[in-house]
Parts: sequence; C-alpha cells; structure tokens
Amino acid sequence: MKTCKALLLVFSFTFLATITYAQFNLPRYKDVAEIKNLQPIIIINPPNDDIVKKYDRKSKPEVVQTYEQLIDNYNNTMAAMMKKFWTFNSKEPLFKTRAEVKEITKTRSEKIKYFIIYCYSYESSYTHDFDWRIDKGGERVVGTYTHFAVGFLDEPPFYDVMFPDLLPTPKYIAYMISNTNVKFNYVESHKDNGDYKQMISKNAHLLSGKTLLISKDQVSPKVMGDIGSYYSCSYRLVSDDEMNQAVASGDSASAYVIRCNGSVSNSGMTMGNTDINWIINCADGVPIGYTTKGTSASAGKMFTTVTIGDAGLRKDFFQDIASLCAGSKK
Repeated sequence: MKTCKALLLVFSFTFLATITYAQFNLPRYKDVAEIKNLQPIIIINPPNDDIVKKYDRKSKPEVVQTYEQLIDNYNNTMAAMMKKFWTFNSKEPLFKTRAEVKEITKTRSEKIKYFIIYCYSYESSYTHDFDWRIDKGGERVVGTYTHFAVGFLDEPPFYDVMFPDLLPTPKYIAYMISNTNVKFNYVESHKDNGDYKQMISKNAHLLSGKTLLISKDQVSPKVMGDIGSYYSCSYRLVSDDEMNQAVASGDSASAYVIRCNGSVSNSGMTMGNTDINWIINCADGVPIGYTTKGTSASAGKMFTTVTIGDAGLRKDFFQDIASLCAGSKK
C-alpha cells in the first residue's frame, strides 16, 4: 500500500509539473516573422440574414434592432481598438467582411499580401462569422465562448485564444489585441526559445503602483465587504462601463482584472478547461500577473459580455494577487 501511495504521489507531481495552459501558448517564430511585413485585414461581421428574416417574419422588429445594434457595436469597437492598440507592425489595418476576403483569396498575388485578425464563435469554426443565436423567446442572444484568432488567408489560424465574452466589448478586445502584440514581439525577440511565464513574472513589480480595477459583477458576494482584509493595495470596484472606458482610454494609473478560459493539457493531451484571471496594465495591455485561484462560474447575463461567468472571485484570488503586489512572487 505504501508503495502504491508513493507511486501515486510521484505521478501526481509529474502530472502537475507538465500541465500547460493554452493561454500561455506562443505562435511559431516562422509565422510571426512572416506577418511582420504583411497588411492586416480585420474581419467585420454583417448581421446574419437568417436571424433577421426569422424575427421580421415574427413581427419582432425590436429583436432585430437589438441584434443589429450588437453587431454594429462589435464592428465599431473592433475597429477602434485595432487602431488604438495594434502595434506589432506599421501597416494600416483594412476592414473587410469574410465575403470580401474570400474574393481576395482567388488571386494568389493578392492573397499573399495580407493576414487576417478576427473573432469567431466556439460553436462555429474559424471559417465562419459569429454563430450568435436568439433564444426561443426572442429575448436574448445566446452562445458560449469567443475565439480571437490570427492567420493567413484561406488557412487555419496559427494563433487562436479563447475568452468568455459572448459579445466582445472594449476590455476584452483591447486585451486580446494588446496581448497579441506582447506575445508576437516576445516571439520575434526570442524566436522559438522563449518562456512566456518568465516574461510575465518580470512585470509583477508594476502592480504595486496601480489601482486595480475589478468589475463589481466579478466578486463573490461572500467576500464583497472583506476585500480590503485580503488585498491591501489600491483597488476600486467598478461597473463594466467604467472598466471599458479605462481600458479604451489607456489609463496609465490603473490595471484591471480580466478572465480568460483556457484548455489544460498534459503532454499534448487536452485534459479540460480552467479559468485564468489576468492582471493587465490598462495603458499598454501588458500582463502584470495571473492566477487560477479564487474563481467560480456564474450564469450568463442578457446581452452582456458573459457566458461562463464574470462573477465569483473568492478570497484566495485576492490573497494570491496580494502576494504579487507585495513583490513576494518573482
């Protein structure tokens, strides 16, 4: 029995030591180097004709109006955040629909001039626009995760990260764009030999000089009144609108908490999913730290950014980031 326990313990430590999270994955140097001199095309999404026709026929113009407004908000936000935060190369981004991109791919001499940046739904695939749906009552958009992807035209993406934002808003789009800059620049410098976690750990000292913005909806009600006893550094509970504004304006005095979902793998085998809570610098999108502690999921909200839960941060989350702020983690 003792032998079995010892073997199990060894196995457990070996397993944990080799676990990786998709959020830390880096693209290949070859792909990053190639897009450096290409022009980015940002895919914008037209309304889904099937959804519009369905609710027009049911005489629910308010549903169609809300749906079309959500699409329009996404396209405008994506354009604004790309212009503000995309820095990896100096080429002016173009904004085109997937149908327009398909036309470009028909001519090889044109196709090789560009790469694409886009979001797509978990339920669909990288070849389709958002797979947003309206529930049976016509009351809300439903779906699950969104992917942020970068790739060459007419090919699977070489960089693909998932996040729990059904209807992408400024804080998530800014994070995805900025974090892509950080990762691509890191790969460009280190080629295929970098350690992204080590790079993040070097930024931990930045947190102590920032006010940490936390969405009110992110915090578990059980600890709402006790945050100060766990986290003694500067923080502020804010609405989603306030956080989006701070991110969009590049507030240099603040950092913010954002959750991203990532698959967990061991030796190349996907084992499941977990949430990673990132601490991000508002000014430039650079990650200051992260933790997988203190997370619990909650139900999604109507027409909001959430599907797996932007709520439920518990005391162990605040205790873990307190150690980051104190500089005890290197």
